[in-house]
Amino acid sequence: MTLSPARELVAASGVTDAAAALARGEIVLVAGEAGAALVAAAGLVTGETARFLAAHGGPVGCALPGTWLDRLRIPAMVPGSDVHVGVGHGSPARTLRALADPATRREDFRVPGPVFPTRTRELGVLERPGLAEAAVDLARIAGREPVAAFVELDAAADGLLWVTVSEVAAYRRARERLVERAADARLPLAYGGFRALGYRDLVDGGEHVALVHGEPGRGSVVRVHMECPAGDAFGARHCGCAQAVRDSLDEITRAGSGVLVYVRGRRSLWSTLTGHRVPDGRTDHVAGQILRDLGVDD
Repeated sequence: MTLSPARELVAASGVTDAAAALARGEIVLVAGEAGAALVAAAGLVTGETARFLAAHGGPVGCALPGTWLDRLRIPAMVPGSDVHVGVGHGSPARTLRALADPATRREDFRVPGPVFPTRTRELGVLERPGLAEAAVDLARIAGREPVAAFVELDAAADGLLWVTVSEVAAYRRARERLVERAADARLPLAYGGFRALGYRDLVDGGEHVALVHGEPGRGSVVRVHMECPAGDAFGARHCGCAQAVRDSLDEITRAGSGVLVYVRGRRSLWSTLTGHRVPDGRTDHVAGQILRDLGVDD
């Protein structure tokens, strides 16, 4: 990819640098498992920026939350369709800036036009690890409206500051609240008395539980268990999950204090019965936030 001197960008070093570049009106590259995209903050797009995007990725898209599209009553892009959205004199730059302007109204747009709007999930990459979601998240992190211009590429381009979708997700998980305490009950068990604290997952609405014994703090026994219906409920022999839970509760009771964090999974019940669990970074982040809420080092 050839860049003019005015658009010369340096190599990458993470989400913070990528967001800062967007805040300056520059273009960054976002890479994911399904490909890569050039991204710019829609509210700062100039004619030069729009032409650069179109020249290196085809029709310019605009990623924005469903709430923004619903307010404007604008149809989102449907794969395989010819739906475009435009504003002004057919200028992609003016279209993008208008889509990022909270004061814009439906009558300011004409259909069809030069820009493809793409509806993103409300919780961004934490809900769906897509290029469009990462583009909107980066625009928000940059302090701009959650609206981003983007064009998908078939391959990564050299010379651009870049960041990955997984890095954007990790950045958000480390800085944003993922769970909230929703329930509190006493739970007498064969091992001793426990306090069951329920947590609601703010990303997918799931529910997690922390079983607390005594007054846990620094140095207390901490165990994390990811949901396994096959072992936890039915005692399946292909895993040792049920025994692991029993051992953890016994260890915590003998120590006098501690926490067992039980993290619900996202997989269907049937899939958990027919295969082993697959741990992911989400489990660690959810458990870590629960433990911090309890004042226990993880």
